[in-house]
Amino acid sequence: MTFLLEDNYFNQKDEILVLMVALGTIDAIKNNLISINEAEKIIFSPYSKKVLNNAGCNTEIIRIIELACELEDVKSLIPEKLDQSIDEIKSMIIDVLSCYKEYDKEQFIQWSISL
Repeated sequence: MTFLLEDNYFNQKDEILVLMVALGTIDAIKNNLISINEAEKIIFSPYSKKVLNNAGCNTEIIRIIELACELEDVKSLIPEKLDQSIDEIKSMIIDVLSCYKEYDKEQFIQWSISL
């Protein structure tokens, strides 16, 4: 699947980092390491969606966050579909993440502490 990477002020490095956090979070839910409620406090919340949208983040990433915000509803209303929903969100994250070129121009995370 190919997605258009939008030219905006939320840069690709930022988007990759958001996707990596989302991927780790969805895997943690899948493996029962954190609850959906805990995931909402990390990234899967309407607030995160609003902040990312206002920052000009890629619309595909916004859609992923939006779907992940619905996981609690899926769990309570149609629990037999929860694993499928989690897998679909994980697949979407991987599809979008694979559209970015390798980022190797500088160290990805700049630490503020001396090691």
